Amino acid sequence: MDTVQQIIDANKDDYDFGFRFMENSPMENSPAVGDMLPRSNVWEGDEPTDVELPGTCAWDTLSSAEKYAQYSHEYIVLIGGVLVQSGDLAGEIIIDDAQVFAVWKWR
Repeated sequence: MDTVQQIIDANKDDYDFGFRFMENSPMENSPAVGDMLPRSNVWEGDEPTDVELPGTCAWDTLSSAEKYAQYSHEYIVLIGGVLVQSGDLAGEIIIDDAQVFAVWKWR
């Protein structure tokens, strides 16, 4: 299996990349390479609203993602797509047409 850096280097001309934490819930399958992720929603405090963002929330680096990982997450995924904008938090980015390129267990 390719390393994360090898995947990014091989695809950097076609995709922007970010890291995202995900859960395996009874309602969803575990994330898999090739999955397309839905757009994220705007949050107010600790609650999501019905307003969609222009893409999927992610973090620009793994260290940024880990800095904000407050909950027990099961997976980290490397997603690629089109960088739309920065998020509200330092290191947060929004990626449109987000596709999963790699998945690994966290903690």
